[in-house]
Amino acid sequence: MAMQRQTGGGISRAIGTRSMSEFGRELARLMTARGLGVRKLARIVPCNPGHISNLRTGRDRASPELAARLGEVLGAGGNCSPSSPGPAAAPAQ
Repeated sequence: MAMQRQTGGGISRAIGTRSMSEFGRELARLMTARGLGVRKLARIVPCNPGHISNLRTGRDRASPELAARLGEVLGAGGNCSPSSPGPAAAPAQ
């Protein structure tokens, strides 16, 4: 579940989900391009298939080490980088 933050206009928005979902979309794209499913990729990396699935959907964040290993396995050439926090939201005023 994404943490919520109240913004100045009274609108809630998820914190940190943008970069995670971008990472997940890139991970899913690379997996499809390489013909790798969640279980097969998890065996190669190695890691838990549930974690791979959560990375793809943006529910989990990859550690820098895992992101580097995924990039290595998927031949991403640096495109599958750690999901660092996105731009900071403006503080509520």
